[in-house]
Amino acid sequence: MLENFNAKKQKLLDAYARLAKSGLVFSDGLDENTLKDRASKLENEEFILAIAGQMKAGKSTLLNALVFGGEPILPADDTPLTAKITEIRYAKQPKLKANFYSKDEWETLKTYKDENGREFFKNDILPTIKDKNVEARILGISKEDKIENLGEYVANKGLYTPFVKTVEIYHPSEILRQLIVVDTPGTNDSNKFRSQVTLDWIGRCDAAIYASYAGRMLDENDYKFITNYLLHLTSSKRIIAVNKIDTANSEEEVKSDLERIKQDDKFKDTIFNDKSKFVLTAALTDVIKFKEKNGKLDEDDEFYKKKLVKKGFYEDSRVDELRELVAKKLVENKGDDLIASHTDFIMQTFERKKREIDDRRASLQNALSVSAKSNEEIEASIKKIEANIEKIYRSQDELADKFDERISDIQGEIEKATADKFTSIRNALERKLYGYKSINDIRYRIEWDVKNALEDNAIFKEIAKVARESLEENIKAFKYGVIGKFGEMTGFDQTLIENRVNHKTFASVKDMQDQVSALAISNRTVENALSDSTRFWQRWFDTKKGQENYKAKLSSAIQDNLAQIQNTVKDKIKNVVSQNADEFINGVKMAMRECEEENRKLYEEISVKGQLKSTEVAAIKERIKDIKLELEGLDKFKNEIEKEIK
Repeated sequence: MLENFNAKKQKLLDAYARLAKSGLVFSDGLDENTLKDRASKLENEEFILAIAGQMKAGKSTLLNALVFGGEPILPADDTPLTAKITEIRYAKQPKLKANFYSKDEWETLKTYKDENGREFFKNDILPTIKDKNVEARILGISKEDKIENLGEYVANKGLYTPFVKTVEIYHPSEILRQLIVVDTPGTNDSNKFRSQVTLDWIGRCDAAIYASYAGRMLDENDYKFITNYLLHLTSSKRIIAVNKIDTANSEEEVKSDLERIKQDDKFKDTIFNDKSKFVLTAALTDVIKFKEKNGKLDEDDEFYKKKLVKKGFYEDSRVDELRELVAKKLVENKGDDLIASHTDFIMQTFERKKREIDDRRASLQNALSVSAKSNEEIEASIKKIEANIEKIYRSQDELADKFDERISDIQGEIEKATADKFTSIRNALERKLYGYKSINDIRYRIEWDVKNALEDNAIFKEIAKVARESLEENIKAFKYGVIGKFGEMTGFDQTLIENRVNHKTFASVKDMQDQVSALAISNRTVENALSDSTRFWQRWFDTKKGQENYKAKLSSAIQDNLAQIQNTVKDKIKNVVSQNADEFINGVKMAMRECEEENRKLYEEISVKGQLKSTEVAAIKERIKDIKLELEGLDKFKNEIEKEIK
């Protein structure tokens, strides 16, 4: 799939180059530099794939297989103390770049304590410093080095490891031509700087692979990480790689465990649904094969090879399946959108140039028309144009005010839709909470009830749909109202209005649905309430008062949490609606200003030129013929480009 994307991308880049070289589509605001800038953005477009998972899940081995063809570039003996955010990017020549803490970050790091008061720097960083003299030389800088020396920056005994904030690896691997792969140490990292960088990357990623160890497949820690940090991605953008299947007794055993977990109520409709993707991998196979091919097998490698052969995993590590899945997820979604966007832009350059040429032809034809008119007809035309200009000028603010009234009505609909949906959620959760009879049911199920109420994102999409449909309906009606009002006006270009206010894609509204759907409810309030109230009320839970007080406290915590989410959802949707409304009305105003300008040009032509001489008429007719040939050449060029890129 990446190959298919690359082919389409290259065709578009070639098209940009032809357009820039020919100059045939250059128009106001579109020149060679603009086209080169668009091509550069396409060339540099990258997808971000995050790799997450607990320690010892085989992340490094999996990445070595997936990205580097089995070459053991990443050390596989990482520890929580030394794990680094690692960005892996494409470059023709392999190298690494280490980014060290700034002096301020280093000093702040010294003050961190965990929840139990344990000093992070004293206990975790300081014992790993091999040479205190290094500190003064490297804090606040970045350092490039050979990729073979990576261990000095990330390994447990590396000279620079304690001072490294993030690492960038550059490598000529083909998969990296469109991907930035980010290896994350986990958000539970005790180093808050690295933890924040992890969250930033995860928030930006287009897809994620979560590596889970087959021996403890999708345990509680896996579940919490995925539900807390990866649910902003739709299930179709999450891949769970059950790694180290070679450590199990058999593949059938792993598959059986996976099916059993899928049936767990806790996992249903959260991590697992019809779009969920799972791959069973034995990534160590690719690393062993690479070492064998390059004559670097040691005794340990020979031991593991025998195990892999015996269990039938040496022929197929399943990493190719994972690689193909990543390619499909990225290319068929974001990749297709990217290709479509640049294709539309290129085709629009022809339409824009055609309109410019048509405007020139219309101006010349108007001049011919004027030349045939009497003085009385010319005077009447001038008065009509003056009236048009005055009408346009006075109508702009009037139209904007009327549309603002429509937007105010839409915002009211959003308020109501949000309130109605969240009321239904509150009532459903209240019924569940008060239906539980066991304290353990409450402790272990209510938190997931809250998550499950929102995880499928249907609630957000429904509210966003109300806003979107209402906005599109009002814009459509308003647009044709404008066209109807000015349609009979001299110099009024209906297609100009159509093009300027054509909101058919509504990109920002679609983005809104994705953004709003990504809002994850924070469980912190619920968790705290569970913890606090359980300690106090557990011994009294068998009493009626104990149950009532316990459930009342939890109910209050949940309602408070839902209220916060409700306001966030409402405000986000209302803001996007306002942005789209502003974009639309500004388009209308711009179209009207352009119509006004066309009328002013026509006024000037009529009032200044008056009657044309016969020689001038002949010259204009020749220019009109030239324009016809220019349009024919443009159409021919357009057909060639269209055939190449579609």
